[in-house]
Amino acid sequence: MKGDLNVSREEFLNQKVELKDEKLETFIQTLGINRGRITDLRNAYEQLIIARKDYNQENMNNAKGTISTIKGEFLGGGISVANTQKVCRKCEKLVKIELELKQVYQEQHEARQENYYEILGISSNATEKEIASAYRKLALKYHPDKNKSPDAVERFREIKEAADFLLKEKGKSINSNNISDILEEIERIRVQNQAEMIEVIEKAFILFGASPQDLDPNL
Repeated sequence: MKGDLNVSREEFLNQKVELKDEKLETFIQTLGINRGRITDLRNAYEQLIIARKDYNQENMNNAKGTISTIKGEFLGGGISVANTQKVCRKCEKLVKIELELKQVYQEQHEARQENYYEILGISSNATEKEIASAYRKLALKYHPDKNKSPDAVERFREIKEAADFLLKEKGKSINSNNISDILEEIERIRVQNQAEMIEVIEKAFILFGASPQDLDPNL
């Protein structure tokens, strides 16, 4: 349920960002304000909001200084005080929504991460080696070439996706050696199972005075 709520919240915030960005763009065009300075202003408001949250006085002062400088440029370029303040309010509101949206993305990221650890059956502080080991073990178990259960393909996909995600978080990835090892192991098991099956068939046919080749020349 939490995931569903986050998705709808994400869509709602994205729509708000798009709408407010369009209105801001229209407004600054009528005033003849350079888009680059608006970007600088938005970055300064983002720095200010984050600095307030973190109680970082130095960053607060730096952000306020940048905002004050840009305001001065607007006023010096003939923009009225009222319109300058309006531009600043629009930028600040837009930045607040964007930061809220970033928080949603972060929550979704953390939820996916937690779920991926559960899929691999490992703890959230697992090392790169433990992640790779869990992936190899489960991928071997659920590989469609070995596991014929109806959900094997989906389980294998989930396992690979989980390992990919968690290893990328650590700056790594599932390399070709991991895949090769798994395929070699599957082939080894297949050959072994085939040999065991031939042995069973041969023992059975001895009772009837025939050989497996009588039924299948390829054996």
